[in-house]
Amino acid sequence: MTVHAHKFSKSAQEKIEKAGGKAIVLGGEVTAKPAGKLVKKTAKS
Repeated sequence: MTVHAHKFSKSAQEKIEKAGGKAIVLGGEVTAKPAGKLVKKTAKS
């Protein structure tokens, strides 16, 4: 299962991933910081 949205709460993303799915943020790639927070990557101009 892949879920696309503009934003996910931390708990929503964890539940999706725990169920074997992927949480995709629209408008950018998401990577996890060491502290576990999400950061939206933007294209460099």
